Order: sequence, then structure tokens, then C-alpha cells
Amino acid sequence: MREMEMTKRHSSARTVVLFACISVLIIGLFACDDRKDGSSAHSGKLRLSLTADTTSLKKGVNSNLTKAVSDEFEKFLTVEDYQIRIVTDKDTVKSYDRFDKMPSEIELPEGAYTIVASKGNDLPAAFENPYFEGSTAFTIKEGMSTPLDMTCTLGNVRITAEYTDDFKEAYSDYTALLSSTFATTEFEIAKGETRPAYMQVAKEGTDVAIGIRLKKINAEEEKTYYVPTALKLERRQNVRLVFKTDGEALDGIGLDIVLDDTMEEVALTTKIPDFMWQQVSKPTLSAAGFENGASIEIKTSVFDDELQVGFNIPGGVKSFSVKRWIGDEEEEDAESLDLVTQADEALKQGYCWMVGETENGSLSNARAGYISLLKAIRSLQADPDNPVTYHFVFQAVDATGKAYESNTIRLTVVVQPAGAPFIDEQALALPSEAVEGDELVDVLQASLIAEGLIDEEHTTLTLTSSAGLNEVFRLTNDDERKKLYEGYGIGVEKIADSRLELYVFKSFTTFLTAPKEGGSTTYSLKLHLQDKNGKTDEVTKEIVVKAPNFELVTGNGDAFAKRIVLRTNFLGNENKNKLTYQYLNGSDWTDLPNQSLKKDASGTQWVDTLRNLTPKTKYSVRAIYNRGKVYERISKEVTVETETTGTIPNGGFEGSWYSRTISKMLNGANIIASRVSLTANDPESWATVNVKTFAEESNVNSTYNRVPSTMKYAEGYSGTAVRLRTVGWDNGAGNTVSICRHAAAGKLFLGSYAYDHNANTDTYDYGISFNSRPSYVKAYYKYTPVKGDSFKAWAVVLNREGERESVLGMGELVKGESVTDWEEMCFKINYTNYEKKATHIYVVFSSSSKCSEREDVETDNLKPYLNLGTEVDGYTHHEGSNLYIDNVELIYE
Repeated sequence: MREMEMTKRHSSARTVVLFACISVLIIGLFACDDRKDGSSAHSGKLRLSLTADTTSLKKGVNSNLTKAVSDEFEKFLTVEDYQIRIVTDKDTVKSYDRFDKMPSEIELPEGAYTIVASKGNDLPAAFENPYFEGSTAFTIKEGMSTPLDMTCTLGNVRITAEYTDDFKEAYSDYTALLSSTFATTEFEIAKGETRPAYMQVAKEGTDVAIGIRLKKINAEEEKTYYVPTALKLERRQNVRLVFKTDGEALDGIGLDIVLDDTMEEVALTTKIPDFMWQQVSKPTLSAAGFENGASIEIKTSVFDDELQVGFNIPGGVKSFSVKRWIGDEEEEDAESLDLVTQADEALKQGYCWMVGETENGSLSNARAGYISLLKAIRSLQADPDNPVTYHFVFQAVDATGKAYESNTIRLTVVVQPAGAPFIDEQALALPSEAVEGDELVDVLQASLIAEGLIDEEHTTLTLTSSAGLNEVFRLTNDDERKKLYEGYGIGVEKIADSRLELYVFKSFTTFLTAPKEGGSTTYSLKLHLQDKNGKTDEVTKEIVVKAPNFELVTGNGDAFAKRIVLRTNFLGNENKNKLTYQYLNGSDWTDLPNQSLKKDASGTQWVDTLRNLTPKTKYSVRAIYNRGKVYERISKEVTVETETTGTIPNGGFEGSWYSRTISKMLNGANIIASRVSLTANDPESWATVNVKTFAEESNVNSTYNRVPSTMKYAEGYSGTAVRLRTVGWDNGAGNTVSICRHAAAGKLFLGSYAYDHNANTDTYDYGISFNSRPSYVKAYYKYTPVKGDSFKAWAVVLNREGERESVLGMGELVKGESVTDWEEMCFKINYTNYEKKATHIYVVFSSSSKCSEREDVETDNLKPYLNLGTEVDGYTHHEGSNLYIDNVELIYE
């Protein structure tokens, strides 16, 4: 594992560098509305037409361009192999390697985009490298097709360098120099180079600095000159740099700049005599964070000051030397280290540098930047008893060929006697225990500090375990550090020869295992620090890694007709994200699709559901902890059988109903009495409360107590439906019709009902025999509410085995909106008891939600929801809300 290095750029009390192992969980969640034609809601389409134009910026297509230029660009007129990218301000949405592979129409969500077509490589600077590009912004709107016509043109600038005959007579060697913000080093067009150079420029144009390095005939030295003002160049420009003398050979330098084959007005004199070119300035060094020539006293263990040597070298760096010697040694005898040619050794000694935004890159020809001394000073060895004095001298030489030397920067560092080495373990807070496979909550850290410098052979980390593990790692050895990182998730950063930072990453505990048969393993981490004076410090940490303790508890009660509820008890601190459910699919175990674990109501079980199963079929399921890992744990296998699906009797209310007719009271109207069934003796059917609201015939003599029916036939969604209505009756002899003594809601339910008129008592028996558990109740309905009333529908699934009845699941629906055309209702049955199977079910529809579940007659709750004095069945009674029900069915999922 390569040594991890860091450059500090500013002063602080202390810098702590964390290296994190980051797992990226990219979950993109998009809600979409699929349409019949395959498109998505809130989307539109893009159609792209692409062409290319080799015109230079100021002229027509290839106008006045030489054949050579035309040949260079000819292949770019073919657009089939252009690359296409469609981007937003955040990301690339779609991309195609070739335009001819791109669909003629592309569907995109509503929004703002930019499309980019390109061909070639967009490099900072290179010979014979034209790059063509086109881009345009566009907006997609829902349901609309957006056509785009886009033209690609030269995306960089073409530059050639030429020299007049009189120039060639004056100079024996010459090289044109080009630089911009896109290139970190100067681009050179040497003598005799005829190939065109292509430079990267921004859309709004880029300043390009122009210089020339040359040597006169019979001269020994080269000189470098730069044009005082940079030339702003734009894309698509064809630029010719014509170097010449100022009219008389050997007298000076002139420059003509030709843009797009036309002499243009530019922001510099087109004829520049020698005195107007800038001689390269002498290189300079500067001290930052200290005074040149200063002497400072430090202790390496606490030294945290950012000391820098800055450099400004217009001619570029050729060499950058550092001399270092100890005490009274002579400066002349000190060895010199060149940061340019000996960069690797300089980095080992702790020197770091910045050139622009590049850290520790090549210093060759660099013009400006700084050298950081922090790590180099931290790496100075201290004596255990006496101060040690170190002297530093910095100097640079430029690359102009003149060998201009910079000024010198001097610094003296007095390192105080070394204290005992110590391990700062404050942040190395390992938990006392962890579950196998789980990560640590945070990255942990320890600092190993040795002012007497670290003894590389004897500074170690030892890993042992109760299972027999025993491994020793030298913390400064690259191979052993790599093994430690890759094998255990522990990283070591060398800050200096006197300091190491050790990081226990979150993944550390995922490398530790517990016994296969269960239980736990104790792991020990022992850090041993030793300095070169033989002094030591030692820290030991322990962690107990437990096997995951989980149990699959899915039973027969969890198997429904088309789904199985999968349940696992976590008996410790297991992580639900490590749990996976599987089912046996033929001979293969298959992961549960779209797994989404949730805690049950008790908070002790992690639950998911296996769906889309076949009724009356056996399935085998199991749970896995740490799926696919070397320490994968598998639960016992459980086999259960799904239930059959069931239907309720006569859910469409068709056929020959068993009914009761009271012809004397109602003039022959067919009024449904107690039961809706195909036979009069069928107990497994629908029931009503009509026998209670009807009086016996002997009791209907009075016009004041004639009783309307709460339930009647009606035209259905398909065939026949049931009409339920809330009614009131019995205003008493001699009283007005505005009085109502009794009221009842129309009620239809699975089960039976009996009423004793003499004793005025009734008996409800909700439920019919049923051996499965549906998920939903579905029906069609219409509803006309009165005075803010609402209807209520509910269902209950029961187990009546044994002495006590158990409610397994229930659901209800209450709605008060008026519905004049048939609509679908559907409500879910929520199950809370999974230990037993169903033996009974009942479904209830009531025209009013204001009545109690079993008693809805002679109560005051309903009377405010009646229209008093209305005519019902030919007589003046009181009527409330009307509910129509048809096509009742059970849904399984």
C-alpha cells in the first residue's frame, strides 16, 4: 500500500486527516405513470438533425483556406461518428458513441437540457488535433416533440508558426512558445515544424501568451522573449504567427499575426522591435510564515506551523536546491538535494510543493508556486538529551539558458530534546462488542508520535484472537501496511519520520468472524511504538465479535392464499440490512424480489412478504444473514402451504331469493324479509334486519304504525342489486307525522338474524363458515346521503375454534359523499393475528354509520338523519339515506 501523504496549506492547532471507505448506495427512485403507448407521464420527445461546418470564424466554407487545411477538416464533415451527450446541470442523462446509433426520437422527462455533439479529442495543446463540437440548450415539454437542428464547428484554435527569410538569416535556432490557462507547461513549435498546433480555448475566448526562444547566428546563448500582451483567441480561428526582423536583419524581432487569412487588428503591435519584447525577469524566492534567516526552536511532536518557500520564476524552473546540515558543520560540505531531478527522495524527506492546483507535480519549467516545509521539519530527529540545530538554504536556477540564479532563503531549526514516544489513543474507541459482518459507526484514529524518530522495525500492530489469530504488521513497511489495509480495513499514514496516523475504518469489523457454531470470538489489537532511542509506548484494545442470533419464525398462520409473511426474530443487535429472505424456486434458492423489511408491531421481528403465489401450494422459505459473505449464516428451512381462495355466496344478489311478502300491508309489494339465499333453509347467506322493522300482520291495522322495509330489490350494476335505506316509523295514534318514535338503518350482512316481537329481543349471528383470509373486499355502490349522514361497510375474519372467538383481521370503509352512478369501493382487511387460521368471515353494509354495530333500532342516533313526513311505500313515514350494493367479492393478493 502506497504511502499516504498530505500537504497542509494553512496553519491550525492540529490537522486530523481521515480516510473513509465510502460505499455508494445509489438509489434512484422515480415514480412513473406508464401509458398504453409505452411513454411516460410528464415527458416529451427530441428529434436531432446534425451537420458540420468547416468554415473558419470570419470566412465562408473553406473560403481562402489551403488544400491542406481542407484535407485536415474533410473527415469532420461526416457526422455519423460524432459522439452525442444529453446533459442537465447536474449529470449526463443519455449518451451515444455514434450519432448514427442514436434513435430518431428520444423520450425525455420534462425539463431543461443541453445537447453536445463532438468528434476528436479536446486536448490543451497538440499537433494535428482538430476537435469539432456543437452544443445547444433546449427544453422538453410534456406531450410535445422538440426538433433541433445543430451544426458542429471547430472547437479549438488552429495555430501555425512561420518565419521570414530575413528572420532565418538572423537566427540559427528558434522555437515559438505558446501557453494558456488550459496548459500547465508551455507548448513548443520548434524550428522546422510545419504541422499545425491546435489549442483548447473557452467559448468566450482564451488569452494565449506568445513567446519565442532563439539564438542568433554565431551566438552561444539562447534568449527568450515574451509578447507583453496576451492574444485573445476564439474557437474556429485559423491563426498564423509570422516571425520576422523589423526590416533590417540582426536588428530586432517583428511579429505579424494573421487571423482567418485576414490581417486583423489585435491588442498588440504587429511589428515588435527587440526593445519591446520583455527580457525574462530574474527568479525570486520568498519566505512565508518565517523571516528569511530566522532561527526557530521547536518540538517535532507539537510542531504545526505552515512554513513555506514561495517561488516566482518567469523563465521556468531548471533546478531547485535545498542544502541541509547539522550544527557546526560547514555549509560547503553539505549535500544538496534538487527538488526537480530528485523529486522522489525529496518527498521521502517530507518536502511538498504546489504548482497552480497541482500537488507534488513536476517542478520542471514551473513558473510560480511554493514549497511546504511542515512535514520536512516534523521529520527532523531529536536527540534524547541535547538540542539539535539544523540549517536550511534554498536556491533556484531558471531554464532560460542564461542560468539566472535566484536569491537564497535561509532557515535555522533548533529541535529540542526528544520526549518519550507516546500513542494518542483518545479517538481509538473500539466498541466492546460487535455483531459479525457489521461496520463500525465511525472511523477510529490513533496518533503515534516519536520525537526521537520512529524505529521502523519495531513499531508494529499485532492482531490476535481467541480463535488462534496472530499477525504482526510493521507500520512503516509498505507491503505490510497494504496487507493490513486490504485484510483488515486499517490504514496507516506517514505524516513524518516522527509521526504516524493509524485509522481503523468502518469496515474493520466486517473482516472479523465469529465461530461457525455460534457464540463469539475476542480480538485484540496491540499497538507498539518505539523510537530510535529505544524508548517505547504500547496500547491494547479488545473487541468481542458475536455470531448473529436470529430465528426464522414463519409458521402456517403466515401462509395466505397468494402470499406468505416472512418473519425473523433478532435476539441481539443484528442489523436488518444484513438480512435476506429466500424461497425455493424449483431446485434453486431465490432471493425475495423487491425486498423491503419492516418491523412488526412488537418491534422484535423483521417482516417481509413473498407475493404472487399459487393457492393450495407448498413453499419452502429461509432467512440468510450476511448474504454472499464468507461468514454467511443460514436459518432453518420452513415449509408452509398456502390457503385456498374462497368466495362469498351470491355476491351478485342474483337468482331466486328467499323473501317474505306482506301483501295486506304493502298492497302486494315484494319486500325482502330475513334472508337473501338460493334456498329457504340455507344458513350460510346474507341476512337483514327486516323482520324487526316489519310488524306482524295483526299489528298493522293502524295507519300510524305501518312499517317500511329497510331493504328492497333494485336495478344493479349488473342484474339485481340490494337497496338499503334508513327509515323511521310509529308517530303514535293521533299525533302528527313530524314525530318519529323508532328508526332503523338498512343493514345487509353475512350471517343470520332473529327477532322476537313479543319479547322485543333480537339475536345477531354474524359470520359464515370460511377457511381462507382475503386481502380486500370489493363491491359496487351508489349512495344518497341525508343531512350529512354517511354509510359504513366493514369485514371481520374470525377463528371460532375452542372456547373463545379470535379476531384475525378486520377492515372498514366510511364514506359520506353522494354517488349517483355506480362506483367501485374497495377496503383492506388488516390482520393482527397470524397464529390461527380462519373459520368464519362476515361482511356488513349499513346505510348509516351512526348506528351501533349490532343495535340500530329505537336509538336516537339515527333520528337526526331522517326526512320527517316523507312518503315511503305509499304511506307517510320517515326516510333517510339510501345505499345500493352490488357485485360483492373478495380479493386475494
